[in-house]
Amino acid sequence: MTASNGSDEFKPMISLQQLNPVTSPNTKKCPAADQYSLAELLVPWVKCALENTGAETAIMLLACGDQLLIQAIASTENDTVRVKQAISINTLAALEEQCLLLPLSLINHVARTFERVLTGNALQDERIMSDPYIQLTQPLSILCEPIRTSTKLIGMMYLENHQVQDAFTEAHLHALNALCSQAASALE
Repeated sequence: MTASNGSDEFKPMISLQQLNPVTSPNTKKCPAADQYSLAELLVPWVKCALENTGAETAIMLLACGDQLLIQAIASTENDTVRVKQAISINTLAALEEQCLLLPLSLINHVARTFERVLTGNALQDERIMSDPYIQLTQPLSILCEPIRTSTKLIGMMYLENHQVQDAFTEAHLHALNALCSQAASALE
């Protein structure tokens, strides 16, 4: 469950059917995921990740060859999803603006290991606390879940919360894992 708009009320978790843009009653019916444009797939996934995990920001990255590209960004601040024209994290690393979007050390770690990274206090997590993004923006809770098959990284979902330590619970992990599994199947 996640808090809504800073109040003490909680929204129920959505069903797995609602997480799937192909079967969700809230999206246009299509017989197969490959009939969706990439944007039509990304928007519901990023929104679901944001709404069902307690995150304030959700960023979806997809692999293209040997690069990771930022494809969509959602934020509770303005309640919108921006589908980006793919921004390479290699390009970000070359720019001084690199610390404005992501902790690149964490993203590179997930890309190398295919393993989830969860931290309840990024400012005290020795793995990432020296990352320029962490030092500048000071997020507390971070969750980065790979979108993968058993042998291939398809992308990842990066979530953060600046207000609450240990914001991501076991229920949030399960919801995000289900979402990323569906994304892997649809995008593979």
